[in-house]
Amino acid sequence: MMMKGKPVDASKTYIVAGWAPVAEGATGEPVWDVVASYLRDVKVIKGVKLNTPKIIGVGKSNPGIENYDGSYS
Repeated sequence: MMMKGKPVDASKTYIVAGWAPVAEGATGEPVWDVVASYLRDVKVIKGVKLNTPKIIGVGKSNPGIENYDGSYS
């Protein structure tokens, strides 16, 4: 995995963001409700280009990525 063109370092700690809390007792509106509300308001979503990562070191024969739309080598 790369970050800003450099390999991530397994010995470092990184701050990441996610779509939902994993902490026990988390509060707030569930993400699926937030998305549903947004989609109801927007009505039409135009074509969106997905940001799929390039998987390195995995061949086409790997059954775990047989339906992967991104690139790999």
